[in-house]
Amino acid sequence: MILSKRLSLPRFSDGDDMLPALPTPEAIEDWMFSGLAILQKYGVLLTLILSLMFLIFNRLAKAKKNPQVARFWSLLAWGMIFLTILFSILPYMILHFY
Repeated sequence: MILSKRLSLPRFSDGDDMLPALPTPEAIEDWMFSGLAILQKYGVLLTLILSLMFLIFNRLAKAKKNPQVARFWSLLAWGMIFLTILFSILPYMILHFY
């Protein structure tokens, strides 16, 4: 008798469910807009700072006459500039299709 009580599954009343409820469309929309705002704000800020740092490193490598390292930092700087532009326009591209 005691063993059967321990192994019995918990009982749920009507309306209770083991799975969480799905988010409402308003909650999904709010999450998407806040995510895009964070991506645009901090993505642009971070990539802009990194691109300026990489351009400074590029100038330092050119001053030390190391062309291979200068090309590396130049490539990274241009990549960050591309990402800066992408992060600044990406939310508008996504919202166009929303």
